[in-house]
Amino acid sequence: MQSNDGSAQTAIETPSPAQQYIVIPARRNVRQFGQHDGPTVEDYLREVRSVWRTGALSREDRLDVILDSITSRVRRELKLHSPDEDPEEMLQVMLRIYGEKRSMQELLSAFYSTHQNPRENLHEFSHRLHQLYEEIVIAQTMHGLTPLSERSLRDQFASQIKDDLARRMLKERLLQEPNLTFLEVRKCALRWAGAKVTAQTEVSAVEAQQNQRQNIREENVVVSDRQSRPGDSANRSSTNSEIESLRKDMKELK
Repeated sequence: MQSNDGSAQTAIETPSPAQQYIVIPARRNVRQFGQHDGPTVEDYLREVRSVWRTGALSREDRLDVILDSITSRVRRELKLHSPDEDPEEMLQVMLRIYGEKRSMQELLSAFYSTHQNPRENLHEFSHRLHQLYEEIVIAQTMHGLTPLSERSLRDQFASQIKDDLARRMLKERLLQEPNLTFLEVRKCALRWAGAKVTAQTEVSAVEAQQNQRQNIREENVVVSDRQSRPGDSANRSSTNSEIESLRKDMKELK
């Protein structure tokens, strides 16, 4: 390459900037709220907040997550209560409108009167009790109250299972280890329940074997008794013949 004065000039090429890629994380799906088979408002709020945390979203993006996952009826209702469309405020409004309607006293009464039903296993009972506990904590948080401690959940579970022996064992275990969590106490109860079922199964199998052996012995005794009296049939025939002979003699006398 030559300059204007004819002198040679070296061409310098500027390297192109390296290509940069921006990875946009896929947004997790949030179930539609407001439909007949949709999530509860508590579950919906958990799903929305999980998406917010995962994506580190801006205020506008957070608002889009909500508006894209609620029905038009719910959207119109929220506009009445939150005209500024603040995402956090909208969630609180949804909790007040569609959340728990029972009073705190009613929620606590339902929790402390809950016990394991006769046909309910430990898993089912723990799930039902934990759901009541969560409803109380959500309501208390919404009203600015101190949430119910997990220890209350643990103690209610331990004291209201239907198995007397397991209940006494849990009580003694908690006296020895008062800092056990709800999940640790439930794990103990499930382990003992499993051991009890195994023991009952083994006992039933042993009893069935004993009954079978007893039946076989009784059958052998009957067969042996029959075989030890081979003349019974002949004796019965002889007796019948004698009776028939007497009947004939009586007829001749008449």
